[in-house]
Amino acid sequence: IDLSFPSVPAALPLIEQRRVRALAVTSAKRTPVLPDVPTIAESALPDYEYVGAIGLSAPAATPREFVNRLNAAIFAVVNKPELREAIGKSGFEAQTSSSEQFTASVRDDIAKIEAVVKGAGLQAD
Repeated sequence: IDLSFPSVPAALPLIEQRRVRALAVTSAKRTPVLPDVPTIAESALPDYEYVGAIGLSAPAATPREFVNRLNAAIFAVVNKPELREAIGKSGFEAQTSSSEQFTASVRDDIAKIEAVVKGAGLQAD
């Protein structure tokens, strides 16, 4: 049996064409584009959640004023109703955050993945 954990937008065309079957989503709640597909937490592993994110990063020395202006411009675009709707139809969920919130999220994801790797006794070759 082949198994994969692609993002919803990557898998959605294959699911719609019935070339693959979605067993569960990794988010804490069901996705609106696949409302009948349960979460992994609903299916087998309570409290399971893993959601990837797409974001922008800049060098650490980037002036705060520039980061704030860029963040404000991104908020303005991402929060346009027509863009939010298009993003939602693709299977993504549009979210905005401060640079500090995004940094904390990335750090949390790294810690989760490290715990899984160490718990499984995996090592890089």
